[in-house]
Amino acid sequence: MTKVKVGLFINNNGIKDVELSSPEKGNPGIGGTHYLFIAITYFLQKLFSHIIEPVLFAPSIKRLPDDINAIEAKSCIEAVSQASEIGCDIFIWWPQYPRFKNLLKSLNKTNLKAIAWSHNYLYPSVLHGLNKCENVKRVVAVSREQLDSMRDHPVIRKGTFIYNPVHQQVDKKVEKDSHSVTYMGSIVPMNRFHVLASIWPKIRKNVLDAKLHVIGTGKVYSRGNELGKWGIAAESYEQRWRKYLSDKDGNPDESVVFHGNLGEEKWDIMRRSQVGVADPMGIGTFCLVATEFQSVGTPVVAGKRGGLLDTVADGESGYLCANKNQLAERITYLLIHPDTALQMGKNGKDHIKKFNYYLISVQWIKLLLDVVNDVEPILPEVKSNIWHNKKILREVIRLARNNFTLLSDMPSITEFRDYIPGVTKAPK
Repeated sequence: MTKVKVGLFINNNGIKDVELSSPEKGNPGIGGTHYLFIAITYFLQKLFSHIIEPVLFAPSIKRLPDDINAIEAKSCIEAVSQASEIGCDIFIWWPQYPRFKNLLKSLNKTNLKAIAWSHNYLYPSVLHGLNKCENVKRVVAVSREQLDSMRDHPVIRKGTFIYNPVHQQVDKKVEKDSHSVTYMGSIVPMNRFHVLASIWPKIRKNVLDAKLHVIGTGKVYSRGNELGKWGIAAESYEQRWRKYLSDKDGNPDESVVFHGNLGEEKWDIMRRSQVGVADPMGIGTFCLVATEFQSVGTPVVAGKRGGLLDTVADGESGYLCANKNQLAERITYLLIHPDTALQMGKNGKDHIKKFNYYLISVQWIKLLLDVVNDVEPILPEVKSNIWHNKKILREVIRLARNNFTLLSDMPSITEFRDYIPGVTKAPK
């Protein structure tokens, strides 16, 4: 059997000095998307090198795993050219880069079959481009909920989903730190850390000795970003939430510990926490952090939207919250009910077994073989959360477009989502 040669591109310019040589140890404190491109390349090579020959293209290849074939490419367009030259069958990229239209033109000049691995909600112009580009054979969402958010757009005919894999932690029996909460993520406005900060005084009124651990800074995606007075986020963003976490002298309150960006050291903090907070308003398409908390037996409190509906078992491995008042109530409840928190943590370890690297890699293998053999995608049915994010209406639009010629050009909700209440928006 001839191996399928697969090229992947990730722009690691902002994190080129971060040690990325051991993906099996988990995310070393970078953006989840960047980590996953490196990790999936590594595990495809490690587990299925007899079927797949993966090649990772990146601007900097100095600190990538030794076991993978890495080739330097300054841009995604350059990577497309090089992938074509070395005989790759398939090219995978994250459709969030500048010069998007030029990239699609470059793809169409090659024999590459392309897969857009979409880790974010995409703007209508990007969806249109992916739909029209003949060489784009699949648009891969990272959760069922993200895929369903595209059902009303013609690009859905290329759509499928594969969950992100999560690093499975070795079981370690540790004592939970009583009344401890840990937040992990990039400290930027889009990730809504300010929402958690704003409710922290309310939580402390009910749990006087509550402790908040914060893992991450504004440098998760790029180590070159400037940070503010506390060295945690951009000054303009720190000003938005410092007042909630300050003592009378304007310094971080004694109840808050900022750990900065962490690699392997994060696991012990997460493991000992009584509650983990991830994506407080649920704006993400998957939320790797939520699965990482569950992997170490820590219940998750997060927003009740998007990919979190897939990654957290609401009421079993944590709580998903509709607003910040619920967020405060659920965190407080778990802090004062440690037995419930402990049981939810145990449930979480079972829940995330479906995200393990082997199972996810097998799904990628099937997808790659389908693409190289021109197998048409089969759209998964709507199975859950049918009233979320106008999902039923999206399905009605899809069916109408497919079955009535006069409606084939009808617009999707996606094109008007900024004006429709209850619809997940593209990040701004």
